[in-house]
Amino acid sequence: YGVQKNFSPKTNTIIKSYQYSGGKVIMSGANVGTPDIGGTITGTMKNKQLAIINGCNLSFDIYRDINPHSYCVPAPSVIAPTGEAFSILTYQDGASAGIALPGRYVRLGFPLESIKDHHKMNLLIGAFLTFLE
Repeated sequence: YGVQKNFSPKTNTIIKSYQYSGGKVIMSGANVGTPDIGGTITGTMKNKQLAIINGCNLSFDIYRDINPHSYCVPAPSVIAPTGEAFSILTYQDGASAGIALPGRYVRLGFPLESIKDHHKMNLLIGAFLTFLE
C-alpha cells in the first residue's frame, strides 16, 4: 500500500473480514493505518543506514532516500508478530520487517516495490505465493 498512507476504517474492515474468513493476503507498506493481522506495528526504522533486509533465503535492500528510481521509505515499520504468526524477514538490527502465517497471510513493514533489485523482489513474491498455497 505504499509509504505512510492509512487505510480507511472501511478498507481495514474489508481486509480483516476477508482474511478471517479464510482469504489469503499479502500486505506490504510502511504505515500505521493497516489492519492488525498477525501482529502490531511497534515502531519504525528511522536510521536510514539500516536498509538491508534478510529472510526467505534472501538479502536485499530498499530505497530509504529520495532517488530517481523509486519512491523512498524513510521510516519502514517494525512489526511484532502475535498469536501463531512469526517473523519471516528482519532488518539489519534484528527487528521484524515481515510476519506471516502459512497458508493465510504475509504482512510487511515496507512496500514490496521499494526493493532495489527487481529480480530479488520477484523471488520474494514467488516465495510468498508458494508459502500461501
